[in-house]
Amino acid sequence: MENILQVLINAIKSRLIGLYTMFKLWTTPSYIRTRITTVIRQFFTQALSVKPRHKKDYYTISKWLVSKRLVYFIVLAVGVLCAFYLLLINPIFSFNHVAGIREYYYNALPLRFVDGTARIKAKSGYVAYEGNVSKGEVIGKGTLYSKAGDTVYIGDFAANKFEGSGKAYYPAEILKYEGTFSNNLYEGEGTLYRQNGSMEYAGAFSKGKKDGKGILYNASSNQIYEGLFSQDEIVYSDLIGKSTAEIGEAYTGEIAFYLGDNNQFVSCLKEIDAVYQGDSTDTNIEDEIMVDIVYISHNYITLGGQRVSSVAELIDYFGTPSYQGYTKLKLAEQIVIKNMIEKGDTSFDKVSMDIVPSNTNDVFSVTGYSRNQTVYLYTFLKDGVEYQFFCPEKRGDFGFYGVATY
Repeated sequence: MENILQVLINAIKSRLIGLYTMFKLWTTPSYIRTRITTVIRQFFTQALSVKPRHKKDYYTISKWLVSKRLVYFIVLAVGVLCAFYLLLINPIFSFNHVAGIREYYYNALPLRFVDGTARIKAKSGYVAYEGNVSKGEVIGKGTLYSKAGDTVYIGDFAANKFEGSGKAYYPAEILKYEGTFSNNLYEGEGTLYRQNGSMEYAGAFSKGKKDGKGILYNASSNQIYEGLFSQDEIVYSDLIGKSTAEIGEAYTGEIAFYLGDNNQFVSCLKEIDAVYQGDSTDTNIEDEIMVDIVYISHNYITLGGQRVSSVAELIDYFGTPSYQGYTKLKLAEQIVIKNMIEKGDTSFDKVSMDIVPSNTNDVFSVTGYSRNQTVYLYTFLKDGVEYQFFCPEKRGDFGFYGVATY
């Protein structure tokens, strides 16, 4: 009896071992790949080896007869290749849930049908966005991240762009701008900050630049100027025709005051690179000194939305100069050159000037200066403003410029 039982057990074991061995073979990756490859090869070989035998086995294209089997094969091959690309090389169907939020690659097909909160991963795999999504587009409230994981922007989106209220950041999540956006650019009212955290500007923006009424701040976040801006530049022509009192209200930054002979005086608005000259005998009925010319110690000017620095570009914009030739430098113009040289600009020759400081640090008396030093001047007239460009030599680039009434 025991022998019969042992024989039965051995027979069952041998059968099970055979089944286990066969199952193990069938489930190995190499066997599966081999079988799949063999089946596909046999299918395509059989599909291609069967020759059409009847006219119904062909498609008529113009004067050509194309095998229906060949067409089926091409369509099938394209489908297999597409599936292989979508599922293995470019897994755009992949998504998962992280902390209850659906997460997709930026090119995932299911993302095109999502309405609600989602995370979107960039091509390299990091989470680039988290927020509201509608039919494949970033729209509504959301946050954009850098590859390092820092916040780049947080606020309103529309059609994958910054649109509405939001905040933009420097690297390391340092606030750069807070206000309104349009088409990814600053637009409307906002506040701009420097990378060290100090406030730079608060006011109107257009197409990403300071444009309109605004307030300028220095590196210590102290207000220094309030007025009009255009294309990131102060509209210096807005200062001409104002009284010194009005300019004093607009500009509250560091100032230097030079007293010359014959009641002349020069004010240097240091933190906006501007200088104006006045005459204390030239007052109106309210005894206010009016400013009719302002000098700007910039070797560029923004005209028609473009930054211009050469005489050739000036002529292209303004046309023929109303005047050009050598001119003797006035006191204010020599002080502009003096300030430029002190900042390291060597465009012009050094000016000769005798200056005596007063009891205060910002008031100086000019007891003498060269009245025969000359530079080359180009003057243009446009829209009620006279533009004066001072050049070290004829043609070339200008070193600084002035705006005056005419």
